Amino acid sequence: MTKEHIKEELSARCIEALANYMGFATESLRKDYGIDLTIREIAKRIEANGKETLFPSNRELKVQLKATTEKQVRSAKGYLKFDLKVKNYNDLVYYTQNYRPAYLFLVVMPDDEERWLEYTKGELILRSRCYWYTHPSGTMASSNSRTQVIQIPENQMIQKETFIQLLDKSYPS
Repeated sequence: MTKEHIKEELSARCIEALANYMGFATESLRKDYGIDLTIREIAKRIEANGKETLFPSNRELKVQLKATTEKQVRSAKGYLKFDLKVKNYNDLVYYTQNYRPAYLFLVVMPDDEERWLEYTKGELILRSRCYWYTHPSGTMASSNSRTQVIQIPENQMIQKETFIQLLDKSYPS
């Protein structure tokens, strides 16, 4: 595998592991069409016999994953700036305009690839910072030829409560 492939696979496993740990089901898509991962909420209901049953709710996040290293992002005035390929940028625009918002999850790994993953007798450590982004309302497709800069607020780091917050935003009551 190339270093890019390894970085992509590690970033996907990072997001899947976090989502699974938080009780969400994940599905990676083989033919992604701009969406790499679906994160589904798992709901609970109590049956007549008092037993708890789990089932997938109708709430899910559509995610485009991007893996990068620290030197590929720039920090300026509380924002991370990242050069996103125009095709990926426009996929997010069209998805958001025509369906529910799609989210970009940017996984930033150390520049030193030896630090990406550490496996010892007692633990597995995957070093990364993960951020989420969605286009602001009214964003138009880019006519650039190669890349489009996006600005991600640094406070949009993915944390335990992020998945529920994004679902609540995508599916208002």
